[in-house]
Amino acid sequence: MGTSLFNATISVNSTRTGWVNEPNIRGSWGILLPCISTLLVCSWSVMHLNLPAKSSSNTEKLFPYLYWCCIGIFGPELAIWAAWRQLLSAKALKREIEEARLTSYDFSLAHGFYAVMGGYAFDCNKSFEVESQTFWSKTQRITLTPKGVLLLASCGHLPEITAQDIADKSKVDELGKLVACLQAGWFTIQIISRLACSLPITLLEVTVVGHVVCALVLYALWWHKPRRIEEPNVLTGSWTAPLAAFMVMSSRVEEVTSSALPGFQVELQQPEITTLKFRIESEDGTVHVKNRGYSEREPDKVDHIVQVRTKTGISLLYEEEVARENTYVDWKEQAEARLRLACSAIQQYPAIRTLLRRPVCETDRKYASALAAYPEMPKRCRKERDREAMLQNISPWLECDTQNLVSHTASDWPHDGLVRTTGGLIMGTVLWVASIIFSAVHIAAWHASFPSEAEAWLWRFSSMFIGFSGLLWAFLHVLAEVSARLWWTWYDVMIGEASQILTMAITALCSMCGIVYLLARAFLVVEAFVELRSLPTMAYAIPQWSVSIPHVG
Repeated sequence: MGTSLFNATISVNSTRTGWVNEPNIRGSWGILLPCISTLLVCSWSVMHLNLPAKSSSNTEKLFPYLYWCCIGIFGPELAIWAAWRQLLSAKALKREIEEARLTSYDFSLAHGFYAVMGGYAFDCNKSFEVESQTFWSKTQRITLTPKGVLLLASCGHLPEITAQDIADKSKVDELGKLVACLQAGWFTIQIISRLACSLPITLLEVTVVGHVVCALVLYALWWHKPRRIEEPNVLTGSWTAPLAAFMVMSSRVEEVTSSALPGFQVELQQPEITTLKFRIESEDGTVHVKNRGYSEREPDKVDHIVQVRTKTGISLLYEEEVARENTYVDWKEQAEARLRLACSAIQQYPAIRTLLRRPVCETDRKYASALAAYPEMPKRCRKERDREAMLQNISPWLECDTQNLVSHTASDWPHDGLVRTTGGLIMGTVLWVASIIFSAVHIAAWHASFPSEAEAWLWRFSSMFIGFSGLLWAFLHVLAEVSARLWWTWYDVMIGEASQILTMAITALCSMCGIVYLLARAFLVVEAFVELRSLPTMAYAIPQWSVSIPHVG
C-alpha cells in the first residue's frame, strides 16, 4: 500500500512534529475530529438508559446521559457490566414468563428490557381508585422492578403491550444503531490499514479503538433495548391498590437510591414486611397478622425510624420523613391502609402466598439470608441440610420472603430487583475480564513513540495497573468460589458483621486501589489528547487507498 505525505513545512527526516494544518495531508484536525466524533458515538449514542424519574425536567433528564457518558469514557467496562446484567435479567424474565405461560401474547426480549428499564409503574394519582384510602405518599410513582413484573404476571395482571408499541415509544431504531456501528467500523478499518502500512498510530487513536470495541459490545448487549422512553405504562384497575401495597411493604422504596457505587448497597431500612408474621386460615383464607418478636429479628441499626402501632395492635416501622410546610400526613393511617391492603393481596393471590415461609431457626437465620440473597452460593459454602430442614416446624406463623419488587425509579446500575440466574463468580469475573481486555488495547502501545520518557512510563504503568486490578479481582472471585472461609468473610464485610479492623483494612485497600485506578484511567484519556502537541512525522501520512473512498471522518 502506498502512503501520501505532502507538505513543504514538514521534513520527512524529522522525528516529531507539532500541530499540522490541512488540506494537503492529514493534519492535526484530521486526527482529532474523527477521534472525537467516534468517541462521542461510542460514549453517547450507544447509551440506552432506563426511564427517568417522574416530572423530571429536560435538564434533569440530561444529567444521567452526561454521567454515563463520563462512565463510557473513563470506565467503559462498567457500562458493559451493567448492560450485561440487564440483558441477563431480560432473558431470565422472558424465560420465566414463557415457561409458566403467564401471558396470552408473545413476551419478547424487548418486553424483558422494557420491564428492566422501568416500563411498568403504579401512579398514586392515576392507578388507584379515588375512593380508596391513601396508603403511600412518599413518591408519586412506584416503579416495578423485573422481579415485580414477574410477580405481576404471576398474579395475572401484566397488561398486554405489543413489541411495536414499545418500538414506537423508542427514540432510536436499528438503522440508527447500524449507522453508528458503520462509523466505528470505518475508524477501525483505518487503524488496521495504518498498521498494515507500518504507519504510527497516535495514542488518541489507540484510546478510541478501545472504546470502539466496548461500543460494539454494548450495541450487541443492548440491541433489543428501547432508548429514550420517558413515560411508563401506568397500571390501573381495582386490583392495583392491594398489589402495590404488598410490593411497597416487601421492598425498600427510597426517593434517592442508596447505591452510591455499583455492587455496594447501603441498607437504610428493612422492608416493613420483615417485622410481621402471617397465619392463613385453611377454611376461609382469612389472613391473621402479628409482630415478629424483637428477639427473633436483628435489632434495627438505623436512626430516624419510627414505630407505629396500628389500631389492630400491629407495629410497623418506617423511615421518618420531614413534614413539608403546611402539609399534614397521617403516617399511622397510611401504615394501617398498607397492612390491610397487603393482607387482601395475600388472601387473593396464590402467587403471593408462595412467598410465605415458615420461620427459620434463629441459629440458621444468617445462613438463610445469605442463601436467599445469593442462590448461586458455591457448594463449598452450603450446609449439608437444605432450607426446608432449617425451618421451625412447630410454628403455624409464616414469614414473607422479601424481594425488591418496586423502587422509586429504575436504576441503571445492577440491583437486587433484577431477575438473577447467573452465579456470582461469572458476574464478578465478567466485569474484570472486560477491564483486562480494555487495558490490553492500551498495553499494545507499549513501544509507541511518546513525547517524553516520563509520559511513556506513566502510560505503561497506568495500562498495567488497570490490567493488574482486573486480574487481581478476577482471581479473588475465583478464590472465593473454592474457599468457603473467604466467601463468608467477604459476606460478613458486605453486611457489616466483620471485625472493625478487617473492615477498615478492606475499605482502605479498596479506596486506595480505586483512587489509583481512577487516576490511571484519567491519565490514559488526558495523555491521548496531550500527545497531539508532538507527534511522529509519519503519523500524518495517509494510506493511498483510503483517500479515494467516500467516508465521514
